[in-house]
Amino acid sequence: MNSPQKRAATSTCEVLDLSSALLQSIAMTDTALVAAPGTALVKSHVPVGIKVKWYQRKEHIWVDIEAPDMEVEEVVWDDTGLIEVKAKETKHCLTMQLLHRIHTHDSRWWMSGRCLKMEIAKAEYGLAHWDRLMVGEKLPNVLIDWTSWIDEAEEAEVRPRTRYHTHTQAHHARNHTHNIFSSRARIACAGAQRAVRSRRAADGERDGRALGQQRRPDDEGEAAGAEGQHLCTGRRG
Repeated sequence: MNSPQKRAATSTCEVLDLSSALLQSIAMTDTALVAAPGTALVKSHVPVGIKVKWYQRKEHIWVDIEAPDMEVEEVVWDDTGLIEVKAKETKHCLTMQLLHRIHTHDSRWWMSGRCLKMEIAKAEYGLAHWDRLMVGEKLPNVLIDWTSWIDEAEEAEVRPRTRYHTHTQAHHARNHTHNIFSSRARIACAGAQRAVRSRRAADGERDGRALGQQRRPDDEGEAAGAEGQHLCTGRRG
């Protein structure tokens, strides 16, 4: 039973299992590693009293950082996913080591009242949604914004409809603009035609009055001639 063929087959299976585990480990390391080779990961620190809420899409992460009377002076970040928020008061300063790399040149931050908002561009486009925001243990004051969260499957269904809806809106907008310009052109053309007709009517009326004024002396002459002829006829009688 313990033949050389069986031992070879068992060794082959063990090698395949080991290779599969090794490849899986490398893949997990490639997707989850944030810091560059040879550098240590920075531990995230979010002080008590600061609330962090986040949600994501395929290309971006949106983060809201809120605290009473928080005055942010600077946000320093790099493509490794390390974000440092520097505020006027130390209790409002925090450090976040994100789970994956980001593109800082495509990211932005701004203040909205007492809330610091971030739109962070993911560097690894096409990966699955992040299962957490930061490296390390889950912090109690870092929460998911479930009101804005969309699952991957739902996002895959929404995106084509959004593109179709946007295309349809643009098509309707073009047609609406064309109809507006067409209507305005028709109105302008009708107005121009009315103006031409009115001008022609005025010109005709003016010409008629001028013609009547020219013919009035002739009419008086004819009447005087007829009266003279009548008088002459009466004398002859």
